[in-house]
Amino acid sequence: MKRSWRSARLALLSLGFLAATPAVGAAQRTAVAPLAAPRPGALASLGELVIAFAPDTSYVLAIPSLWERRNIFRQAQGNWSVVEPAFARDSTRASRGVIGKAVGMYINGASVGAGRVRQVLPGLCGDPPAWCQTRAVVDVVGSLSRNEPPIVAVSPPPMHSLETVEPSEDEVAAATLALLAVFRRAAGIRLRITEDQMGTPTVFAVDDVDNNRRLIIAAASLDLGGGNSFSGLVVGIAADTILRAATGRATRLSASHSEELRSVNSFDLNGDTRDELLLAWRSGDYWQFDLLTPDRLGRYSQLWRGPDLSLPAVPTRGRRR
Repeated sequence: MKRSWRSARLALLSLGFLAATPAVGAAQRTAVAPLAAPRPGALASLGELVIAFAPDTSYVLAIPSLWERRNIFRQAQGNWSVVEPAFARDSTRASRGVIGKAVGMYINGASVGAGRVRQVLPGLCGDPPAWCQTRAVVDVVGSLSRNEPPIVAVSPPPMHSLETVEPSEDEVAAATLALLAVFRRAAGIRLRITEDQMGTPTVFAVDDVDNNRRLIIAAASLDLGGGNSFSGLVVGIAADTILRAATGRATRLSASHSEELRSVNSFDLNGDTRDELLLAWRSGDYWQFDLLTPDRLGRYSQLWRGPDLSLPAVPTRGRRR
């Protein structure tokens, strides 16, 4: 009897703690599976896909990455340099598969017209030379029903897309709890993470009318001080005050580095009746992109993340014995 009373008292104390800190308690109970990394060659399943993203008046070519490294670097005395003639040659070859493509044009997942890729402008920048993001020139066929950026141009034009809309207060609250759960997992159980330590979440809702559901995509930053900061992402299905089938990740940020989720679009890119998500992030002076794909249960995993603008690592040779 004494043991049962002690167990009951401990249970009441635990409930009291959760009631005193509802956000932390709810975050502990929120189930968010890790966002799976892309499998090698997974993007090839979408065929000759072209995606150009216009955050303003010009387009960033997200897919394909025309700066894939094929005989365009030279190493001398442990230093890498860019061989410009080879760069121009490979860029010309790669752009042949993009120029002339017919594209569907979308704003927040809603179709606004059509266009065609007229020109691709890959280039180098900086001293010493480094990658600049490739630009695309897209000519509008006819006129667009709306023209406020960001605009996404996709080829081949998808047969289906979903509209991105404003989330409700309950959906923002559910996304915040899911982000707390992701950050707690990344920081470890010894650190107590609260909502006050997290930046204001950026939350998007995608209205999936065909399946009578809403997808929630949310991102936020977490600063633990001492240069220890994270960028978090969660994707799930809205279910009152929680996210169902939620997946997420927390990425540790390097010093003076940040990223902000600026745009979410949803398309069925391969005709399998399941819509992929295109996420556009502003990271310093560059744009980064995620392409997420759902399984049959509606749980998203990463199909592709890019572009990779980093130079290849200098190979190290083992010492002879």
